[in-house]
Amino acid sequence: ACGLLAYAVWRFAQGFLDVSRWGTDRRGLMKRSGYILGGITHAFLAFFAIRLIFSNSANSGTSESQMAQFLLTQPFGQFLTGL
Repeated sequence: ACGLLAYAVWRFAQGFLDVSRWGTDRRGLMKRSGYILGGITHAFLAFFAIRLIFSNSANSGTSESQMAQFLLTQPFGQFLTGL
C-alpha cells in the first residue's frame, strides 16, 4: 500500500510539476495528463489496499479460518491454502 501511494505521488509530480520535461505543447500535455490519470488510479488502489488491510485486521480470526476451510474443499485446495 505504501509503494502504491508513493508511486501515485510520483505520477502526480510528473504530471503537475513536469519533472520529465515534456513541456506544454499538445504532446507534452497529453503525456502529463496520462501521468495524472495514472496517479489517480494508483491513489485509488492504495486507498482500497489500506482499507482492506484495516478491515481484515478487525475480524482476522474467523474470516481466515473460514477461507482456509473453503479452500481445502476445492480442487487443488491444499496448494491454494499454502499460497
